[in-house]
Formats: sequence, C-alpha cells, structure tokens
Amino acid sequence: DLLQMRLAATGAQVYLVNTGWTGGSYTQGGSRFAIHFTRNLLKKVLDGSVLKAKHSVISGLDLAFPVHVDGLDPDLLDPRKSWQSQEAYQSALSELEQACRENYKQYQAVTV
Repeated sequence: DLLQMRLAATGAQVYLVNTGWTGGSYTQGGSRFAIHFTRNLLKKVLDGSVLKAKHSVISGLDLAFPVHVDGLDPDLLDPRKSWQSQEAYQSALSELEQACRENYKQYQAVTV
C-alpha cells in the first residue's frame, strides 16, 4: 500500500526488466540475455527513450513493452518474437498467467 501511495504521489515510473531468459525457457533452448543488451536497455530507460517509444501489451499479464527503441534489437524486446516455438511460448504464457492469478488472490481484500 505504501509503495502504491508513493508512486501515485510522485508520478514515478516503474519498470520490470527481464534480465533472465529469452527465446524459451531454460529447458527449451532459451538463453540468458546478454549483459550488453541489459545495460543498453537500462540506459534507454534512464534517458527516457523507453517511455517515449510505442508500446505493445501482453494482454493476459497487462504488461506493456516497447516495440522499437533505437539501438535495441526489437526481436529481444518482444518476447513472442524471441521464442522459436510459438506453441511453447503460448504454453509458458498460460502457465505464468495462471500463477499470477493464483498469487493475486491473496490481495483481493486489499483496497487502494
């Protein structure tokens, strides 16, 4: 509650940055994001480029991601494009959505 209150009061931006796997899960041929990609992405967050970029949304999670940011590979920005198997991507996305729904149940009684 305190975090939400502070964000609302200050207008601060919050970013979720995947510094883990891309292109699939650990067991499905994915790989770690290269450190230079992560560093360049964080630079683009700090200079405002990500905020100004056009965004797309992963609807089941309500997560927005930039479609194009100069200097960054757009195929790494969009998780759907980085997975070799779209069937495996959809399966992993469904599992993640379900895990989030289960987790959110504990907060249903919380009011903002």
